[in-house]
Amino acid sequence: MKSASLALGRWCDTVSKYSTHNTMPNTATRPLTVQGWLSALRGCLTITHRADGTKYTHLSDASYWAPIREDLESVVYACHDDELPNEWRYSTIDHIVNDLLDRCEPDAEPWDVEDFRDVSWSVAESGADSYTFEALQWLAAMSGRVAFRDVDLVDSLPDDKRVHLGWLATTRQTEEIEWMVQTLLTSLASL
Repeated sequence: MKSASLALGRWCDTVSKYSTHNTMPNTATRPLTVQGWLSALRGCLTITHRADGTKYTHLSDASYWAPIREDLESVVYACHDDELPNEWRYSTIDHIVNDLLDRCEPDAEPWDVEDFRDVSWSVAESGADSYTFEALQWLAAMSGRVAFRDVDLVDSLPDDKRVHLGWLATTRQTEEIEWMVQTLLTSLASL
């Protein structure tokens, strides 16, 4: 009877140790892969609605993220390119993270940083404004956005698109988003 009681006690200790109320960690753990960091960033990015109906994207202040919050902040800040604070940058980072994860999650094997880099221009195109008015508005919002990072990009466009301001603004925005994708991936790979 004593051995049965001891076995029952051990079983109860084991069950309580692995019960559902103890299976979730109290804080985020440090991811080991770029894909893991992207998932953490997806979880930490939060959209908050203001009383005036506008919304903004930011990193959550929840204590759960405390162990990796500084790392996530450094990644987000690197993508801002001296435009802090900037809602367009935050919401674009949210788009980038979700798009990259949507592309890789059906695959059985985790993607490495080069797999993500291979789809960076497609991710950027999917995040760029599709209307001329929006692209021009984005360009006008910050004077530092008016110059292309890659001067050869304009030369690679067909003649009719090189003279169309709306197309140039959209191409410039796509280029900026692609730069953000690359910056995000470089920052995550270095963690």
